[in-house]
Amino acid sequence: NAIHLSKDISNINGNLQISVAGSNTNDIVGSVDIADLQIKYKDVDYNFDSLYVSSAPGVDNNRNIILYSDFMSGSIDGVFDFGELVPAFKNYIYDYHPGWAYKLKINEKSEELNNAQNFRYKFAISDTKNYFELLNVKDLRVEGLDMEGSINLSQNVFDSYIKFDTSFFK
Repeated sequence: NAIHLSKDISNINGNLQISVAGSNTNDIVGSVDIADLQIKYKDVDYNFDSLYVSSAPGVDNNRNIILYSDFMSGSIDGVFDFGELVPAFKNYIYDYHPGWAYKLKINEKSEELNNAQNFRYKFAISDTKNYFELLNVKDLRVEGLDMEGSINLSQNVFDSYIKFDTSFFK
């Protein structure tokens, strides 16, 4: 629970090189380099060739997270609560895009979230395959996605540039 992993993850295997310090996902500093990662989530195996994550503090409570893997690269810079990013994004979809909320089966908002999230992000995804299921988003696949922008939840600002080649939704 301290690092906000799902209870539905039953197994994680891979070759790990870890150099981190911290007590939860909000204050971790260091890097994780993983090869041949396998995650068993809800009895489904998810395989990743490589995954590198780096987390570093900045000034004024800012943080920087960098991610590279065989299917995506990205960075997040600013003030954010990592454990609340996905629920906060789902709340945004629920409030401002009800059609997508319905398709993605986002039926309710997460309450009691810390909305002091103010950050910039940049992601490039080659192919999500079935990886969205790890975030409880079923039946969505995206190929060739480039996305960058900024989010300031306390001011309800979501500025983004999104380009993708292909998306599939069942």
